[in-house]
Amino acid sequence: MNLQDLRNLASKRLVLIGAAIASVFLLVIILVVTLSSSDDDSSQTNRQRVTAILKRHPLIDGHNDLPWGYRTAFQNQLRVDLSQNLTDNPIGNQNESMTDIPRLRAGMVGAQFWVSFVPCNFQYHGALRASLQQIDLIKRIVANYSSDLQLATSTQGIRDAFRAGKIASLIAVEGGHMMENSLAVLRIYYEIGVRYMTLTWNCDTPWAEYHSLEEKNHQNFTVTGLSEWGKLVIREMNRLGMMIDLSHVHSNTMKVAIEVSDAPVIFSHSSVRELCNSSRNVPDEVIDLMDANGGIIMVNFYSGFVNCNSSRDAVMQDVIVCQKALKTSRNFQIYSKHYLIVVTGRTVRDNKKNDPPIVEWIPEDDLKNHTCFVTD
Repeated sequence: MNLQDLRNLASKRLVLIGAAIASVFLLVIILVVTLSSSDDDSSQTNRQRVTAILKRHPLIDGHNDLPWGYRTAFQNQLRVDLSQNLTDNPIGNQNESMTDIPRLRAGMVGAQFWVSFVPCNFQYHGALRASLQQIDLIKRIVANYSSDLQLATSTQGIRDAFRAGKIASLIAVEGGHMMENSLAVLRIYYEIGVRYMTLTWNCDTPWAEYHSLEEKNHQNFTVTGLSEWGKLVIREMNRLGMMIDLSHVHSNTMKVAIEVSDAPVIFSHSSVRELCNSSRNVPDEVIDLMDANGGIIMVNFYSGFVNCNSSRDAVMQDVIVCQKALKTSRNFQIYSKHYLIVVTGRTVRDNKKNDPPIVEWIPEDDLKNHTCFVTD
């Protein structure tokens, strides 16, 4: 599935939103997104209106880390019952469980991107094997709850699941370190169902610069943005139809990726840097580029990225305050387009269907010069 596919869904009034945590928040976010200009202040009327929309058009959550909880808590064994409300039954190192099927249903989530993720200490130490274990886990979770979940790899797959009354389940890889510097691995990821990859996590790769280097101002990093081979990663993702996720990357990487990519890019779980000054958020100059690129920024519902207040959790009021702030911004039209999750795109994969795979190996000098900076 590529972003043209997403645009086709959007043209059918499909609603797309990204969130890193509890799906129970999604319905509330959609209330703000779709009804912020409404003259009717009745919350009951708003809820009824949103419910009617989401019964007809699937809501997509762009990022869910539940599989990592299974890995840390149960070594990927299915020891927790997702059909039960798990609010008070922590998985992994969380204070509470943030996802279960009852809350996905309550939030009227129509499709979910489940994330294959392992941290940066796996780079050069089995990252590929671990990422495949997480993809296997995602597929086993979907199969185990087949009355509620259905694997999807395309917009048609999302539609089919939605019509069957199930939650379409898609796969993402969070962190380019997991492809182990191999375009062959990237292609295999696509073949087994991965539909977006985040270029970095909280570490650089030999071909891409990650976000915290921006804060730490490392002077000895060997890549600014993307290396020449990193640009080939972008082009091969375009050819495959795999979405390019720029959450976690340096602003230099954002700019180069947008310049190189023929397809719209995504930020699967980032927010707006002007509203919350974190290197994980998107700066103004990149938002300007996103307007021309046609991509989307999917808001991360986390206090560190929405309100910059670590003393409390993010609440819906924080998003409302952000909306009011946007109304006075010189970039309000651009912010509102992406902050409120409006989807655009253009055909790329179909235009490249006859292009041969890109088979160049990463240069040995890139590997020799690489010093991995890790913050996790």
